[in-house]
Amino acid sequence: MKNKSETKTRQTIFLKFFQFIYLTFSNFKKNVLQENACACSFSFVFSFIPICVIAVTILTTIISFSPDAMSFVLKIATLVEKYVDIKPFINSLLNIKSLKLINIILGIWIIMMARKMFLSVVRAMYIIFHKTSSEKSFLIQIFTFIFEFVVVALIISVAIFVFIINESLKLPLFQSLKSYFSFVIPHNPKLTIGVIAYSLLFLIIFLVYRFTSQIKKKNRLCFFYAFICVAATFVISFFLNMFLNTTRYNSIYGTISTLIIMMFKVYIFFSVFLFCAQMMYVSQNFNTLLLGEIYLLPKFDSEAFDAILQRILFINPTLIQTKENTLFYGSNETIFTKGQKPDFVYYLKRGTVYEYSNNQIKYYDQGTFFGEPACILNQQRSSEVKTVTPCEIMTISKDDFLDLLEVFPAAAQKAIEKINL
Repeated sequence: MKNKSETKTRQTIFLKFFQFIYLTFSNFKKNVLQENACACSFSFVFSFIPICVIAVTILTTIISFSPDAMSFVLKIATLVEKYVDIKPFINSLLNIKSLKLINIILGIWIIMMARKMFLSVVRAMYIIFHKTSSEKSFLIQIFTFIFEFVVVALIISVAIFVFIINESLKLPLFQSLKSYFSFVIPHNPKLTIGVIAYSLLFLIIFLVYRFTSQIKKKNRLCFFYAFICVAATFVISFFLNMFLNTTRYNSIYGTISTLIIMMFKVYIFFSVFLFCAQMMYVSQNFNTLLLGEIYLLPKFDSEAFDAILQRILFINPTLIQTKENTLFYGSNETIFTKGQKPDFVYYLKRGTVYEYSNNQIKYYDQGTFFGEPACILNQQRSSEVKTVTPCEIMTISKDDFLDLLEVFPAAAQKAIEKINL
């Protein structure tokens, strides 16, 4: 008996895993998140990069008085010149003696453009979590500017922090300890920058997940999926860097090869970011989404691959079926009669039943629902349902079914069609 129970548990775990993956991919496709990832990556180039330019401008102004600090900034520029050459930009900043009106206008324009990436991300998150903004427009704008200010402040703070650590390690005290703690103190500046960059990325992703989603247990779920997102981004970036070389594409795309490759990498990141957000939504609403797939099961005469896969994965509602919501009937037994109060919608897991209404008889077989119209209209039953063969039936409460119709427009349409029949 124990082996049988363990086997059933493993089968349930595997079934839930495949259902989870299917629901994530199907909702990712349904929400058109691939196109949203394109919009986010395009907005990134024309908004987030200008934010970084503003941060570098402010940072250069702050530390220009210190030769050591400027040397450190130029050292960082050397590390990132593989992706973009910012040395000429830094040198031009150092030569600026005064700000002109056009510089101020361009700065304001950059800040206005910077809202695009944030708003693109928010729109995508609202699509995933079926969330509508009830905030007034000026509050959204204020929140956007605060977010941009925080991002710029984080970039500047991290850069200053790295500089302070770098300079502190040069002190005699740290030099003497260096030999004892060489396994802790990083020798590779690229590794240090990478760790800081991914830590900052994790923090930003966590905050976006936390404040743009509508889920319970927010901190735990947001932390987990932010970590998954960053880990997946690191692995994908590692393999992309092995195969993508900017110099290799210069002969094809010319000087814009760097921009093209960067946009591709950003697109991959936003695809992973939105996919993890979709997984977070599915994990939070798994039972409702599962019930929706069961309700929308394609008919047995459909031979499309997707329809067959849906029936295999969802025709057996093992994960939401309990002893409390399962009823067993013999042949020719009454399930409900005309005039009864509608407390449940019924899912026929096994057997055959018939419904008698207005001198008409309808038969329902395995994998079908019945009893929805009275629950939707909140009226007494207008028909009688009896079993033809021994049946196993799962009940869905009226409130759970109405919640399902709010989440699934296709389910609501199907239920309305049954009312009109």
